[in-house]
Amino acid sequence: MPVYSIEARSFSIAVAWCHNFWVLKGADGATIAELHGLAYDRINHTILPIGTTKNHALRVFVFPHDAGYAEKLGLTVRSTRMYSRSRAHEAYRGEDGMARWSAAVAAMPMLDALDLTYPPFGFNILSPTINSNSAYRTFGQIMDVPIHAFSRALGPGLRGCMTSATAIERAKFRLTCELARSGEKS
Repeated sequence: MPVYSIEARSFSIAVAWCHNFWVLKGADGATIAELHGLAYDRINHTILPIGTTKNHALRVFVFPHDAGYAEKLGLTVRSTRMYSRSRAHEAYRGEDGMARWSAAVAAMPMLDALDLTYPPFGFNILSPTINSNSAYRTFGQIMDVPIHAFSRALGPGLRGCMTSATAIERAKFRLTCELARSGEKS
């Protein structure tokens, strides 16, 4: 089985803030896809740099870099500007890396169905902040990989999740018997 790596990534915003996201890489080190939580305009159906009004939602996106993976998902090949300008930390490497990633991608419709409002300018003062960094944590928990906290940047929302622990547990990656057996034969 091929080995995949899952990277935690951090994109700096206005020097002190950050947007965290995930990247999947193949055994050859080539990037397969990015996984993000982003502000989204419910009225105009467009991705925004940051949410500012109650019309802006938190939505999750996968951006395939690999043509074969894009075709499998029915998407076009696309990269964000954040990818090339981000810091990376390998969070996980293994034969089950694609299965872990696929669990997060499979959870995307459930997360979008929550229809969460993106907090104005990315954070709340009087209530918990649930934003793109919360999506990063939620995806990490679903993939069952370590959540890396990058130094030298504030990540509002990093302690929060988009949904309940029960919903995350239902969506969470589980090592299947087939994967376990193939690992025992190695």
